[in-house]
Amino acid sequence: MICDCSAEHDVVTCEQRQEILHGIFCYFRTCVVVGAGYIAVELAGILQALGSKVTLIIRGTHVLRTFDPLIMEKVTENLEAAGVTVRKESVVKFL
Repeated sequence: MICDCSAEHDVVTCEQRQEILHGIFCYFRTCVVVGAGYIAVELAGILQALGSKVTLIIRGTHVLRTFDPLIMEKVTENLEAAGVTVRKESVVKFL
């Protein structure tokens, strides 16, 4: 249940905050995120952590292409280990 947060100075507990976030993202059961940059990677991770089935579509073989190769490799591995499906060497033709 989502708490009603309409007053000017609401106090929201950590538990209520989790309920609010879950309420916002519970509609996104399956998500596709396009991109390999840090914003796409962060969004994919957040959605997955909130319970969505996430597919991340990237053009290359690793996320964060402008970062150090070790970081690219480890972050890609960690995303996959966390349950994010990473579709590598893919191109979105239309939405």
